[in-house]
Amino acid sequence: MKHIALVAVLFAVPVPALADAIHCELPWFARNLIFDRAGYCFGSALGRATFDNSDCTGTEITLSNRDRAAVDHIRGLEAD
Repeated sequence: MKHIALVAVLFAVPVPALADAIHCELPWFARNLIFDRAGYCFGSALGRATFDNSDCTGTEITLSNRDRAAVDHIRGLEAD
């Protein structure tokens, strides 16, 4: 449900703010969504507020090769 709210907020913001979100917040969200689906338990306030820790398995997770490649690509985008 939180994911739908995030998308709704993105459509309600002005275009310059949306551009900032695309370059900063969306890569963060996409990267952490991969971790969430792999069972990662978020410790930060933002991570806990954005993702549901009720089904997490820990902080030591194993990603598939595809997910690891996606995370590496997203981190590259975030570094730019």
